[in-house]
Amino acid sequence: MADAASTLTTANGWAKEIFGDVQRLSLPKSAKASKRIKFNAKKKLGKALEYPVWLSSEGGFTEGPGSTLNEARTAISKEASLEGNQTTLRGLIDIDALASQMNDKDSFGNYLTEHMLQSKRSFARRLETNVVYGGAPIATFTGAGSLSGASTTRTIVIPDAYWAPHIFLGAATHQFDVYLSTAKVNALAAVEITSVNLNTRTLVVSGNSTDLGDLDTAWNSGAGVIDMYWRGAYSLTMKGLYTIGSTTSSTTYAGINHATYPDAWQGSQVAVGSVKFDWNKLNAGLDMAAGKGCECGLIVQVSLKTWGNLLEDISALRVFDSSYKAKEGEFGVESIKFHGVTGQPVIVEPSGFVKRGHVIGFPNTDDEDFADLAERVGASDITIMHPNGKGEMMVQVPNSNFFETKFWTKQAVRVNPRDLIVWTGIVPE
Repeated sequence: MADAASTLTTANGWAKEIFGDVQRLSLPKSAKASKRIKFNAKKKLGKALEYPVWLSSEGGFTEGPGSTLNEARTAISKEASLEGNQTTLRGLIDIDALASQMNDKDSFGNYLTEHMLQSKRSFARRLETNVVYGGAPIATFTGAGSLSGASTTRTIVIPDAYWAPHIFLGAATHQFDVYLSTAKVNALAAVEITSVNLNTRTLVVSGNSTDLGDLDTAWNSGAGVIDMYWRGAYSLTMKGLYTIGSTTSSTTYAGINHATYPDAWQGSQVAVGSVKFDWNKLNAGLDMAAGKGCECGLIVQVSLKTWGNLLEDISALRVFDSSYKAKEGEFGVESIKFHGVTGQPVIVEPSGFVKRGHVIGFPNTDDEDFADLAERVGASDITIMHPNGKGEMMVQVPNSNFFETKFWTKQAVRVNPRDLIVWTGIVPE
């Protein structure tokens, strides 16, 4: 077997030379929410980031020339306290496999580049899932879904409304937990995804036979909603846009109770009513948000299926103008931009991370006037330098023949819930 110590020393030296520019890894185009809501490296989290939030305005006006002024009514402000959540990705490389690529730096670089690329893509998908749905289940499969199988395997069909294909892209071998309300169903072991069919919304999974039997019981009893969370993620991820914008109950975000300040610390929620999402439903949400004081431009992300429906609407309204060419037709757009009731532009775009039953709106930070209304803050954006390490990109796993890479982040989404809109109950077909 290769000499692990010398291989590790050489590999780390070459890795720093080759990958020194990826300490802060760029996000792929599919991670649209993460790219829109930029990481602010200047706002570091210690234990928590504290910042003032105004929950009412100054009062105490006196009208007319009266000699006695009405009493002052001081605006309500609170100190918001936002804690970041850690996400760590472990990647394993066999020592002999790595050593066989170390004839020279170029061959080593080609080998490790593929490992880094795959790790980056996987981490970006997890980060995007957390930015959009952190604190919420990745899928729900009761009701319109289905469950079949026996012993240690099951086949799960996720209902159309709860399906977002990019959340499960490349998820074979990934593990998850199942919850019935707040009770964990798979108490003995994690459930593992064996295969994913993105076209039919089908997961083939394996797990402990007793756990899966308990899942059958929960399903057949109809006792409640069955939710899926990535393994160990329940209650431990940062709160994402959907969770922050859809919460009206007596829970907190950044230490402030949503229910106590419904006008200033709740998003706008629109129940579409089991129909397709259309421009009228979009305007209903914009009107609600504007009524709560939202004044910024907005990004509205829709599922891939809803995007197709909106494009059909646009095509039906299309008028042939001077751009028409008899020999060539050009159709389709990357995004749709129009001016809403806030007086600021609204950009609608598709996202494979948005579930088919949802549409999510959040501040457009590309406008410099509103650049600080939504941001990701924390100790670090995605990095391959774990803060507990000594600057190595790879370490040897104790008592094993593997090297390990660790991609890591600690961050949270900072946004005022008032500037979020969540549409639910959409039937895309």
